Amino acid sequence: MIAEDDRIDFSEAVKLLEQELGMSTGEAGFTLRELCVSRKVRSERERYAVVGEGLGKAGLLRLSEPTPVEPREWRDRDLDLETEEDGSWYDVKVSRGDVRYWLANQAEEKPENERDAAIMRRLKAGQRRNWKVFSDAVRKDCGKTATERGFSDETIRKVARRMMRSLRLT
Repeated sequence: MIAEDDRIDFSEAVKLLEQELGMSTGEAGFTLRELCVSRKVRSERERYAVVGEGLGKAGLLRLSEPTPVEPREWRDRDLDLETEEDGSWYDVKVSRGDVRYWLANQAEEKPENERDAAIMRRLKAGQRRNWKVFSDAVRKDCGKTATERGFSDETIRKVARRMMRSLRLT
């Protein structure tokens, strides 16, 4: 169970990822769901329903106590977006501490060499449309040719894709 003072709404955690990492709402929601699947961020849910009708008469009825969400449940569905057939829904909470810990450990990948530094600069500048042009530009930045070790189109593409995943550019 997540301590009461550590619980935050799923949507609040999504906003935190948006702000800290410059992600879109969709990307932040996807990332948070993946963190819940991997158990890097703990999650819980409570089931609620609306009771009563009319202005000032409607209210919320909690149908369940907070229960941990198993990773397989996240794999099968997006619990934070679901409404059951009876109209009830799940209020999903996550651990603020887990989210903050994960954010603190998202250190930007540091280039290990001249090639990687050139690739990183070009990726951050948004230059990744045509791999041939991209690879030629990286080689030009480094004063290298395609026949030199580590500077083939294939190697530059592999390194760039790995960096794109770590920078969440894919």
